[in-house]
Amino acid sequence: MAGRNTANIDWEIVDKLLSEFCDGTEVAAELGCHFDTLDRRGKQEGKWGEGAEHTDFAAYKQSKRATGAKRLRQIQLRSAQGHKDIPPSVSMQIWLGKQYLGQSDKKEIDQTVKAEKITLNIG
Repeated sequence: MAGRNTANIDWEIVDKLLSEFCDGTEVAAELGCHFDTLDRRGKQEGKWGEGAEHTDFAAYKQSKRATGAKRLRQIQLRSAQGHKDIPPSVSMQIWLGKQYLGQSDKKEIDQTVKAEKITLNIG
């Protein structure tokens, strides 16, 4: 009787896909296996679970996504500042200012209404 076909888990690919905000089923599909296989192999190889840095796949994924978020922020900042032959992006500067500096497009309107005394004669 033939044994099970062992999925080849390339952890560099797993980490790259997770840092690009893929979820576990998308990663497993890319590797040609089921998510349960990916989860089981992660535990077996000490990526998460008892004695590992991460308690479970969700914690592992969160760590890799944080790496992706940091990289994305760096790219956005370079876009806002300009980089090599690429001029600075004013729209990216505005967006980053709103996201991280609390800036907004609020317009303050100062309107003074002058009221006059009105006398009504009923009768």
